[in-house]
Amino acid sequence: MGSRSQQVRVRLLPSPCCFFDEPVYVQVDGLSPYQKVELRSNLRDDKGVIFRASSVYKADATGQVDLCRSPSLGGSYTGVEPMGLFWAMAPETPHSKMLKNNVLSSIMVNIDVLHGDTGELLATATNERRFMTEGARRILLGLKEGRIQGVLFLPPGPGIGILSISKSGDLALSMASFLSGISATAWINGSNANIMTPLHYKDIIIPPLMPILENITLLPSGHVDVRDTIPDPDTEGNRGSLIPIEHSSSRFLFAVSEDDRNWNSLFAQQAAARLRHHGKENFEVVTYPRAGHFLEVPYMPNCPSRFHAALGKVMVFGGEVKAHLEAQRDLWRRVQEFFRKHLKDSNTGQKARL
Repeated sequence: MGSRSQQVRVRLLPSPCCFFDEPVYVQVDGLSPYQKVELRSNLRDDKGVIFRASSVYKADATGQVDLCRSPSLGGSYTGVEPMGLFWAMAPETPHSKMLKNNVLSSIMVNIDVLHGDTGELLATATNERRFMTEGARRILLGLKEGRIQGVLFLPPGPGIGILSISKSGDLALSMASFLSGISATAWINGSNANIMTPLHYKDIIIPPLMPILENITLLPSGHVDVRDTIPDPDTEGNRGSLIPIEHSSSRFLFAVSEDDRNWNSLFAQQAAARLRHHGKENFEVVTYPRAGHFLEVPYMPNCPSRFHAALGKVMVFGGEVKAHLEAQRDLWRRVQEFFRKHLKDSNTGQKARL
């Protein structure tokens, strides 16, 4: 934490260093009573894209701005929003999603306080947001592990759990269906059928369900809505692509955004119905009426749209900003509770068959 003025300082509570999913509380002290200031935030992601937010505040009679109590008078958001300087950040490069590849390093969020009239920089502070918890292992997967390439994260604690979103949702359901030892699977806005490429497991091949490009909707903005491109998996001719999740002993958490413009919320209901049809109640479904596609960790910059290289157009993801924010807060709490509940008593001696 630093300051350009001995009178004005920014405090990040309870600490300027925290995990990426934890809130921090911003306070500015040493201002004149009722002084107007502009608070600005910025970060640079791993691709070099800069994200920014700003908002105007008015100090109270003691010369303090406390984002837990003080309302924003205008800017990237309005009203009392303790973490508004974080979730309201938007990319300087339009339609960019915040990218974090190297979780061994932190994201640094800079908070600046500027004089409301002159623009003079009064104080500054930096919030370090860490990603790797103590005891977690990061294992690079390459050619020695077969056809799998990527990074395996092994957090401390018992059991195997899978957290998935979007396309990784059908991969997660496939792993839970064919591999042993997976105790809990969280599926967020994905598909209940295999999508785009054939899925191979031993002598089993699940054919892909292919998108119908004619169903892309061109919006007046020139952006595209692809929600209806994936056909209904549970119809004649498509059922061969459905993932046999009834074979799984995993617990499932299905999370659905009803304003998702990327995947149809119908898929979660079909997955739940399939399990119920086979006499299983090893699942729960939670829905968020006005949330969009990327239900991720709270306080990350929202991604309402992104350029799709294959389509050559900007694709929208849906959701109302405030409703999406509340959905992320609620879901992240549910996901952590789900894994705590279903992993703590799991058998760690059982080895997955890869």
